[in-house]
Formats: sequence, C-alpha cells, structure tokens
Amino acid sequence: IMDVPWTMEEATSSNDLMFMERSSAQVIATTFGGGDFRSAIDVRSNNDRYWLGAYLTGPNSGDLHTAGASCNTGTVAVTPGTPCVTSAQMTGNGPQLAFLARGAYQLIQQKDATFHVGFNYANLFDPSIGPNLQAVSLSDRPELRIDPTSFLTTGNIPARGGQVFGAEVAATYKNFFAQGEYYHYVVDTRAAVPTSPGNLQGGVAGPTLNFDGGYLQASYSIGGVRHYDPTRGAYTGVIPEAPLAPGTSGWGALEFATRFTVINLNSPYLTTAVLGPAYSAPGVFTGGTTNYGGGKETSYGIGLNWYPNLNMKFMLDYEHVVIDNPQFFGGPNYRGATVDWIAARTQLVF
Repeated sequence: IMDVPWTMEEATSSNDLMFMERSSAQVIATTFGGGDFRSAIDVRSNNDRYWLGAYLTGPNSGDLHTAGASCNTGTVAVTPGTPCVTSAQMTGNGPQLAFLARGAYQLIQQKDATFHVGFNYANLFDPSIGPNLQAVSLSDRPELRIDPTSFLTTGNIPARGGQVFGAEVAATYKNFFAQGEYYHYVVDTRAAVPTSPGNLQGGVAGPTLNFDGGYLQASYSIGGVRHYDPTRGAYTGVIPEAPLAPGTSGWGALEFATRFTVINLNSPYLTTAVLGPAYSAPGVFTGGTTNYGGGKETSYGIGLNWYPNLNMKFMLDYEHVVIDNPQFFGGPNYRGATVDWIAARTQLVF
C-alpha cells in the first residue's frame, strides 16, 4: 500500500506543495488507479536528469480486494468464469486494476535555471465501485477540502475501462518557479442493458466520454529557491538561504504564489436510458447530444508561504472557485456555485 508518485503534483511531497491542496484536475486523474493508500507494485529508475516509473495498481486500502467475480447459486453448480444470471448469484466483480506510467526529463539543468518536461499515462482496464458495479466516478470538492459537498461530479458512469493522457512541464529561473499539468480523461462506457438490478457486469461498448482538466501555478520567492529532486522527478519546497535560528540574523524565506485550475467533466454523450426505480444504477449509455454532465470548475488562487527553516512552514491561501454544473448526474439539479475561501496552515516537520 503506497502513495503512487504518478503525476508531478503527486510526486511532490505534501510538505513541499505550493498550495495547501493539490489541484482538482490532478485529483481527478488519480481516480484511474493512482493516489494515496493504493495497493501497487512498481519499477522505477532515475539519474540526475531522467525519471521513469511503471505501476500495476489495485484498489485503495479498505476497498474491495476479492480475487474475482464469482457466482453463488446454492445447489446448482456453475462453471467458473461464466456470467451470473441474477443479482443474488453475484458475490463480487473483483478489485479495480490499472496500469500507470510516468516519464520525465530535465532538458535544462543549470545553477540558476531548469526546464522539466514529462508525460503520464493510465489505463484503468478493470474498473470497480463496490462489489457488483463496474463503473467510474469522477468527482472532487473545491480545492479547500473541508466540506463534503462535491459540486463537480459525474456520478457512477457504467464503464468497461478508461484512460488518462497527461503532460507536465516545470521551470525555474533564479527565484521564479512555474509548474503545470494537463490531463485528458477517457471513459469507455457500457451500453448493454443489465439482466437484473444488481448485475451490472460486462456489456457491449457504449459511447466514449472525453473530459479535460489542468492547472498552472507559479511563484516568486525571496530568501530561498526551489530545487529539483531527481529521486522523485519533482521539485522541493523553498529552501531558505539563511534559516531562522537563535543567535543568527536569518529569517527564512517567503514565497508568493498563484494558481489557475480548470476542469471540464461535461460531455456531449453523457445521456442514459432510464431503467426504473428498482435499479440501483442510473442506467446505461445510449449516446445523444445533450451537453451536460459532471460540471465545469474554474479556480483562481493566491498564496503566501513563509519558510522559517527546513522544519517549519506557514501557509496562507485564498481561492475563488466557480462551479457550473447544469445537472448532477443521478441526483438533484445543482445549477452552479461560487465559493470563496481563505485558510491558513502551520506545519512542523520532524
């Protein structure tokens, strides 16, 4: 069980983040098999310039970890591997499985300047939500995650699999630092009508849903700079040139930060057939041209970080978030929301 260092922002330690929370665009990407508390095996390699990693990942800690789908028909024998006929026969559709890869390279690596590029790829070839539902659910709260409301959400999408294609770039020039990532999310839906309310396995291919998201953040620091860490293929936090310490004139370093995030979970094909109230899922995809879905979220943030020394960090963030979600998939109609928040964090590392 590990924190999979897939995507540049996830490879950055939580102690070194520019803002208190990672971008929603990056959080959505980890739904396809990455993120924290993930069962995984991996192979990694790096030197002072390149970084490569490949991962075979399973479910998160606490999620379904059964070996595979099985049928329970009581006294009637069932050949292993054959589909279940009713929901009562199904005891589990197996855990989520995915393949992830990340590669990065420092094109420029000088004392006062660096330039970093990279790619990310994920293939969720066995989605699983609960014991009897093959689906993908993309959602996140506004980027200060203290409220449980996810205005940005697709609900459970009946799916056979999905992919993420990502690109990352970062650069430093003296005290200036910039970083950005773009993600293209693909969900391969199912279109076959299930045989029963609980049996939502398999199914023929439905329309492909395409979503996009990304962020760009930048900062200027006084009294210190960020450095490239080749073991993670990412950058450290600001390291003070004159740390605050008794008997010295050092005061640490300040960082002025800004971030822009946009993520669009709407799709021209996000329409479903209605199966009736007896069914536990919202339905199956039929295609269409209705332009609504999981919603669109745009965030504008500014921050001020003080690094007294390598063991202390104080953060002050403000963010303005605009959510436009014409219809909550499978739930109440959220027409949109505007969220303004300010928060502070004190961090001690030991």
